Amino acid sequence: MHSQYDTQHLISIRKFSHDIHDLQKDMRILNAVRWPEDAARKFLNQKGRPTKSSIRVDYSETRESFSVSEKQRSIAKLRKRAVKLFETQNPDMLFIFNEMLNDLDNVSELLATVGTSRFGEVSASLYGSIERPLENTDLSILQIAERFGKNLERLSGEDSERMFPKILRAEGLAALLRQRLQEAHLIEAIKVKVVDDLVADAAAGSHYVKIRRDAKFSIKDVDVLLYHEIFTHIVTALNGRAQKYATWLKFDSPRCSSTQEGLAVFLEMFAGKTYPRRLRRIIDRILLLGQIQAGESPGHMYDSLREMRYSHHESLNLIMRALRGCDPESRQPFTKDISYLKGLVECFNFIQANLADSQADNIQALFCGKLQLKEVPALVRLTEAGVIQSPRWVPTHFLDVDSMVGWFAYVGALGMIRSPELQSAYRAQNGKRAAHTQEQGADTRPKSARHEGAIHAKGGATITKVKRTSAELRAESKTPSPQARRQTRSSGRSSRSLGDKAR
Repeated sequence: MHSQYDTQHLISIRKFSHDIHDLQKDMRILNAVRWPEDAARKFLNQKGRPTKSSIRVDYSETRESFSVSEKQRSIAKLRKRAVKLFETQNPDMLFIFNEMLNDLDNVSELLATVGTSRFGEVSASLYGSIERPLENTDLSILQIAERFGKNLERLSGEDSERMFPKILRAEGLAALLRQRLQEAHLIEAIKVKVVDDLVADAAAGSHYVKIRRDAKFSIKDVDVLLYHEIFTHIVTALNGRAQKYATWLKFDSPRCSSTQEGLAVFLEMFAGKTYPRRLRRIIDRILLLGQIQAGESPGHMYDSLREMRYSHHESLNLIMRALRGCDPESRQPFTKDISYLKGLVECFNFIQANLADSQADNIQALFCGKLQLKEVPALVRLTEAGVIQSPRWVPTHFLDVDSMVGWFAYVGALGMIRSPELQSAYRAQNGKRAAHTQEQGADTRPKSARHEGAIHAKGGATITKVKRTSAELRAESKTPSPQARRQTRSSGRSSRSLGDKAR
């Protein structure tokens, strides 16, 4: 790939990327905010409602020991060096590196304030506040969550839970994922491991998926892990690792959280792989943060979760998650969990805006590595300048621009013409049908719930190697669209698409 910059400049970019990474190696947020093992075990083993005393956690032994002032001095030195290296020759690179250094400034302060009253305030500066309006909107993330919640309440998820029971064991899930990875030509790049020592049911790293041995899953969970964890989080990590000079794209950080999680949730929804109970959990995590800020007792939070059909253990886990790292008395929680919905709103509008402007390159750039939305214009310019390589792996849904345009058009139009009166008439018909069925004594459960042992895996994922050259695109269509012509900028190198096998 030819670059407008000389080799020495490209090497300086790579060197600076690694200097930032070296500085952040010991700044592990999720490790720092995790409840100490003894406190977590005691909390999760309690039989009744949690009390105020049960949520008091001492982080003094686990709090990071590094000096914040020393970290900030190192960050200041890197910032001066970045200005010297890039201000004149490469302002886009300076902008991105400054964003990363600002992020590290906040991370160092967050880690030093774990368990204190200041922790939540710093968390809000990193991940966002649940009460402040989102940028360029009049709504806070808490208000958006409440609206989502009301919409979900109108649509029951009970049938999907009965149709897809959690009867798949860890080894079975691992086998299905390996099959999908084989079909997607990712089996060599991504490992699936079944382990004993995992708090969550499943977790993903930069090149692996871990599954807890005693956990159980539904077939829906296979799709969620595939599209959310693998096709978004792991694929962006793989694309970042494939960079020759733009190696900062393989390093995750809080500034990327909203874009990463929002993109993953969007892909789940756009590919038709999510389900109501999963969306409900995303919303309920945010509502829990709102309850903490409102000063609700842990017992009240527990009762509200139980009313929403969470089990005793699930309720305790959600409360413990919401209270990570914070001082409960401060009413300022760890706000990382707003990233899913905040990012979904931002990514949805970003993609729609770029479709309207025929900027397909901006959309596909989301997969070149770990990034935030406001960096995308700079990233596209750096790709054109030869600093960044186009993403090697992109989900098929994001390459099919025409289908994406149609989907957004339908969503927008149908949302505007929703008729409550017409829906009421249809629901009245459903009520009459249900009453007749009960009179006949028929089994009203979904068919899959009557055959609990049956699991049917829907078509697997595949990757098709596509040579995206202008000649081939012209061969496919005598009059290619503007979007198609823009997608040929990566002409001459192979890209691979991820998606569903035709069925």
